[in-house]
Amino acid sequence: MFSMYKYLFLILFLWLPITATAAEDAGAFVDATARRVLAVLDNKELNEDAKQQKLKELFSEVVDVDFMARSALGANWRSLDPNTAAQYCQTYHAYLLSLYVPKFRHYHAHRYTIKGVTERGQGQYAISMSVSSPDNDTNINLTYLLASSGATFKIHDIIAENVSLLSTQRSDFSSVLKHSGIHSLIDMLQAKVNNNTKSSS
Repeated sequence: MFSMYKYLFLILFLWLPITATAAEDAGAFVDATARRVLAVLDNKELNEDAKQQKLKELFSEVVDVDFMARSALGANWRSLDPNTAAQYCQTYHAYLLSLYVPKFRHYHAHRYTIKGVTERGQGQYAISMSVSSPDNDTNINLTYLLASSGATFKIHDIIAENVSLLSTQRSDFSSVLKHSGIHSLIDMLQAKVNNNTKSSS
């Protein structure tokens, strides 16, 4: 019995440093991502179109868009046929890019502070961050929910002032699905893409 407890404690002490390092890596991932965004925005050798393209590539790299697309539909995802699922995911991806990437241009003068990292189990982490505007004293509190993905991490959700992006989308999408179906949702997202693209050009 004593030998078994020694073995369990050995596993525990071997596992704890790995967990601590993984948590630190999760915080470093968010910090590095923010720095990469600012580096693109501050790059005077890139015109606006080139910056937008770089930011789209960065967004697609660090955000698990497929996970978010499935989660935004909730249980409705399981009822989609493969072709409709692919069409929805493609449109959802374009929607996220058109909604968030153009907003990055306004953030180059903002300051951010990573306030803490919380391990949530099963390779998932919550990174809390405070973002301050140079124009006023207002701070925006953000939380990035990450999941480990191979040797790196992927963003699974963004919580702004305690409001989850995915929860909001799930509620909005559910209403459309209930009354009009998946193809109406896809059409709605595509219309938003077209409108966002026109507004940012």
